[in-house]
Amino acid sequence: MLWTLRAGTAAEEAREWLEWSGVPVWAVNGHAETRSWGGSPKAHANIYVDDRGLGMPLREDACVDWGRAGPMLVDAVRGLAEA
Repeated sequence: MLWTLRAGTAAEEAREWLEWSGVPVWAVNGHAETRSWGGSPKAHANIYVDDRGLGMPLREDACVDWGRAGPMLVDAVRGLAEA
């Protein structure tokens, strides 16, 4: 799910780039299934990755440090799969 400040054409371009890069995108800025059990437009997910999230490792240029964040994400996903 792509949760972004982008809207319209910019959001669609981001989605296309992710899919071109091999990252499937299930939804953009919303969670279709949420509408069946709630009225909030807030996306529901098991894990959120946000460059401004508390504890997110950042590089000096304030971008996500994927060398550190990537393994954290893999560990979290493995933990969900084991639960």
